[in-house]
Amino acid sequence: MGIVNYTYNRSTSGGEIITHLINSTDGQGLNFANGALLQLAYAAGGVFGTADFSIEFIIDQSSANSNDKILYTSGGSNEFQITSETSSSKIELTFDSTDYDFSYDMSADYGSPVHYVMTFDRSALATLYKDGNSVATVDISGSSGVNLDNTGTAAGYLGGVSNYGVTGVFYRWRTWKKLLSAAEVTACYENASVPVADQWTNCVTDLDFAFANPEMSLQIQSRSGAGDATASVGISQITPIEQLNANKLSVGGTTPLVGIGLAAGSTPDKALHVRGASNQIRIQDSTDDYKYDLNVDGTNFTIDNMTVGATRLTISSAGLASFTPGTNTAGINVTTAGDPAYGIKLESGSAAITNPSLWVYNNGASTAALAFLEQDQATATGDVLHIQNDGSGRSIYVEGGGIVEQGGVLKENLLTNSGFGVWSNSTLEDVGSDLATNGSFASDTGWTKQTGWTIAGGKAVATSAAGGAQIYQSETYEVGKLYRIVFVISGYSAGGIKWAGPSSDNTVYSANGTYTYVFESDSGAHNINFITDGTTTLDIDSVTLYEVTPGCVAADALACDGWAKDSLVDIWRQHNDGGTLTHDGSFYALKATFPGGGHEVKYWNSTGAAAGYEDPVWVQRFAGRTVTFGAWVKADNALTLRIVDSDGNTEVAHSGGSGWEWVEVTRACGASITQFSLKFRGAAAETAYFSQPMLVFGSAIGAGNYSRPSGEIVWFEKRATANDWGGSGVLSSTEAFNTEAQFNGKVPKGAKAVSVQLIGSCAALEKEAFTYESGGTLVGTQIFSQVADNKIASTAFQPCDSDGDFSLGQNSTFNEVRVTANAVQLR
Repeated sequence: MGIVNYTYNRSTSGGEIITHLINSTDGQGLNFANGALLQLAYAAGGVFGTADFSIEFIIDQSSANSNDKILYTSGGSNEFQITSETSSSKIELTFDSTDYDFSYDMSADYGSPVHYVMTFDRSALATLYKDGNSVATVDISGSSGVNLDNTGTAAGYLGGVSNYGVTGVFYRWRTWKKLLSAAEVTACYENASVPVADQWTNCVTDLDFAFANPEMSLQIQSRSGAGDATASVGISQITPIEQLNANKLSVGGTTPLVGIGLAAGSTPDKALHVRGASNQIRIQDSTDDYKYDLNVDGTNFTIDNMTVGATRLTISSAGLASFTPGTNTAGINVTTAGDPAYGIKLESGSAAITNPSLWVYNNGASTAALAFLEQDQATATGDVLHIQNDGSGRSIYVEGGGIVEQGGVLKENLLTNSGFGVWSNSTLEDVGSDLATNGSFASDTGWTKQTGWTIAGGKAVATSAAGGAQIYQSETYEVGKLYRIVFVISGYSAGGIKWAGPSSDNTVYSANGTYTYVFESDSGAHNINFITDGTTTLDIDSVTLYEVTPGCVAADALACDGWAKDSLVDIWRQHNDGGTLTHDGSFYALKATFPGGGHEVKYWNSTGAAAGYEDPVWVQRFAGRTVTFGAWVKADNALTLRIVDSDGNTEVAHSGGSGWEWVEVTRACGASITQFSLKFRGAAAETAYFSQPMLVFGSAIGAGNYSRPSGEIVWFEKRATANDWGGSGVLSSTEAFNTEAQFNGKVPKGAKAVSVQLIGSCAALEKEAFTYESGGTLVGTQIFSQVADNKIASTAFQPCDSDGDFSLGQNSTFNEVRVTANAVQLR
């Protein structure tokens, strides 16, 4: 048996302590009796010159001496010593007879292995680390010039003479020609390997205590290839490793048995029987690039990838297997040859299971799918997912999140205009109170008047006011909402006025009359401003300003397109308010005022020749089918969602708790039904709100699963005419066209396209007028003048910008311009 020469082609010998220290049986070390010495070669004894350096060691002390020499050198100017003075609770550092003290008592650590590192910044501080943590510092700059060279008469020693040397077990001794950082100290504590960048260079000595056996040889080798040491009498290996110098081992016989770690005299149970603590068997490839450990810790069997320091497979005593794959790798990868019966089969037999057979679980902030099924063969015709359910339970149960099919919807919403955006039957209704301050001009309050304007007799009076003279007041708006200003002019004799606000009107008003302007606010604060155009004399009798929204409040059945109502029910489009009166998931909601219980908002085919709910084409779609109707509802009473057919009805009620609730009702329709309709049915006099209604084939929808067809086109029940382009407009330059404001809210915000009819006449021949996408080049409808001053018309879908607007263009003046809308395409 000889001494195995381990150098840095192996970073650690098998028995050395390599990570957090538990007890003295974790590895092999050298026991120092009282008076025992380990003589170090110069490189290990402290030859650092005047450069920074570090010393690292693991020791289980048992000293009872008052002055325990850990390291000392003698003679010359390179004297350097480390002494644990337990009587005064300090560690003394000596540089050429000058002493510095760490205020730390090592006796508190006796009886267990402790990892120490001392770093020496020669021009500043020495730092003591215990088990990776800094515990003491001392300024050593006063000895920065001491040259720790090799001119002394003797090399360094570990230990000391009788009653003056450290006693106990050394597990590691390293010296470094560098100042280890705190992170590097932690790495030394957690792992025995020396970084490749430090091997042979910065790590001066790395004594192999684990494989040293002073009973066979007094030489203690350094894995760094330099700085070996020689042991004195009194140093012994605590758990000597018996080494076999052989490159092959063959155990013959008919039942060969090999035991490792068994009690003396025990017979192995199997061909290879390993007993002891964990980390028992290591498998390593010939290049040393990949290492795996097979471990048993009493309850679990694990396979650890020691190349990356991670457990990859754990099998518990109960048979539960857990895989822990690396990033972007498969935990289980089954590659089958040919056409197997099953790639993976989970079978519970005849047991009545109460827990999932397959559970994919994650509690992190995931951004990827937890389960992914992919058919990567374009010619394949088999199902990607096939579910066979012979029981009475649900085949698919979804709790939260919803079901989405990319590029479409898994369950088609059979309702049109389910976002409540299109209102061709509506009138523009006031919301809230008049926003104008002192619009009756009862006093000067609220108005700022420039020269030429006065307020008298309940009027704003412009008397020969110069052009550009203003009367105005400040106002607050909500961006994106519709507003309507109405003002009355009387006493006109000269000039005119323009109105300016968040959306300015360039029209000059130069006659007595009542004028109305609808606009979408593009700013939060702006003046109500009247500006004279030339020298002006006129009166403004009154001004009103209201937020407005489309509504159906007449005593008839007209409602938003596709819907109907009782004649006593009033409905409005509710603008998004972030989740109070609208519900997240749709920009608009439906506001409905019920005069009492039993009154309804309804949905049926409103375009059929027969009464909508009896139209045979409409009704037959649902005959013999199970359908589900659902919506978000906010109500103070037990308002119901109802499915009605000629056989009866089924309904489900809101709780009446005043908050938003998802309500859905399912009905199996008979094969011979002759009527079919859906209803929001009031339970008492109240105002309620509805959002994201859905009608689907099947028995469930679920909250959060609302969808409507992408690119849905809603055809108007009543043609809409633009406010400024009703047949008398003059188009002489490019004009922006705000669809929502021009059509009084009948067209929703953010429309994808609008079916537009453009009519006009031109005195010149071969000229054109057209609609086009604002900021783009997509032209919708175009008209060309073929006969002077004759009206011409064209209808086409005009793509809109992201706000749902477009523009009007021309290459000559067109008169009698009229713009109407017949349909809208939603996004």
